[in-house]
Amino acid sequence: MTYIYALVDPRDQRVRYVGKSNDPERRLTRHYKVATKHLPVARWIAKLRRDGLRPIVRTIMQVPGANWQTWERHWIAAFRWAGEELLNITDGSDGWPSGKPQLPETRRRISQSLRGRRRPQEVCDKISATQKGRPGRPQSPETRAKIGAAFRGRTLSPEHRAKISITERATRARMKLTAESAS
Repeated sequence: MTYIYALVDPRDQRVRYVGKSNDPERRLTRHYKVATKHLPVARWIAKLRRDGLRPIVRTIMQVPGANWQTWERHWIAAFRWAGEELLNITDGSDGWPSGKPQLPETRRRISQSLRGRRRPQEVCDKISATQKGRPGRPQSPETRAKIGAAFRGRTLSPEHRAKISITERATRARMKLTAESAS
């Protein structure tokens, strides 16, 4: 039997995702194992897990026959119409291609669904913190000394030196613009 199910946030009881499965509880475990952590539903589940919570699985309906696509689209549209902020990236019935190349139409729909979304400031701060110490970012004196020791004695080609020079100039210009806009 096929079911249309919802994943509900245990904190506020809001529906966050609508999907189709032959076994909704088992499908939730597959959501946990999904490797594509860039999906909004995967990020949401990961955050719940960090907080010691798990989504609530609610069966919306048992689908008669093989017409589950129509019902999945119907319920996604109904919850969106009711004001729920679903994490589904499509309008339903097309599934996720699991690493296969996506059709241009699918890529366009995903792009449209993500357009205009803003990350919360706390997310931006976390991303910024993880980028500290990477190329183009200020580094501690200890880190700079380690890098210097690793490169000491190496000879770089003129092309490589030119690329480094261009990158360093661009980084200094970007840092200067950032400092000017902050003041």
